[in-house]
Amino acid sequence: MLKKPLRLKTFLFLLLLSTAGIGIAWAQPTVQSSNLTFGAIDTNSIEVNWTRGNGGFVIILAREGGAVNANPVDGSVYAANNSFTAGDQIGSGNYVVYIGTGTSVVVNGLTPNTTYHFAAYEFDTGGAPDPAYLVTSPATNSETTDCEPPTDQVTGASFSAIQDNQMTINWTGGNGDRTLVLVKEGSAVDAQPTIGVDYTSNTNFGTGDEIGTGNFVIHDDGGSNVTLSGLTGATTYHFALYEYDLAGFCYQLTGAFTTSETTVCSEPDNSPGSLTFSATNDSQSTLTWSGGDG
Repeated sequence: MLKKPLRLKTFLFLLLLSTAGIGIAWAQPTVQSSNLTFGAIDTNSIEVNWTRGNGGFVIILAREGGAVNANPVDGSVYAANNSFTAGDQIGSGNYVVYIGTGTSVVVNGLTPNTTYHFAAYEFDTGGAPDPAYLVTSPATNSETTDCEPPTDQVTGASFSAIQDNQMTINWTGGNGDRTLVLVKEGSAVDAQPTIGVDYTSNTNFGTGDEIGTGNFVIHDDGGSNVTLSGLTGATTYHFALYEYDLAGFCYQLTGAFTTSETTVCSEPDNSPGSLTFSATNDSQSTLTWSGGDG
């Protein structure tokens, strides 16, 4: 018989608090978003994915160049926009890129070769405060947009000073900061540089970094020519030239300029010698000599 009056008193007490403008603390979500990962990435967009917790909604913050360093505030309603910097800003540089019930958003308007940090928070509405955000241990992660490679590749090449053990290749450069030159003996270059990797070159064939099998880096700098040494006579060498920008070691992998050239044959160091004649008569003679190294 005492339960009904107790319930009535509790209701009247809460109603009195509400009427007086005194906030009532409502439960926030108890399970945070998790497993924040990334899907498709290009030069100006990143697909962000996450696993939902038990809130009614989720809010995603993004920040450029450093970790998200401010949380959403209870009772504050934010506007989201998946175009970076177009949504509301929380603190300094933390932009709201998504609010909803889903598990994915494509964030665009990003800068090439730049790292973006993300944080996901569950929240509920309809109580007091409204909304109520779960800010403990948000799901976080970061990803870097693709770099933007040069648009113009090397457009032509020629050879000079071709010898049995070296040759010079000259080229007309594109609009990259530098040119990377790969060389392979006997067949076409069959591997590409990897974006983001800084290779070591060497003009002595076979001693620079090897990409794939037999493709050696002989040049990775500015300029428009290089002399390649350590070659074998009467042998064909194949070249592939890639323009790239230093920021992110961003190679233009499409339309690499390719060409080839053959070294001249190697002359023997020693000629035949010690010629002698024997068994000579009026109709024939035998000639004998010591061999060279041809």
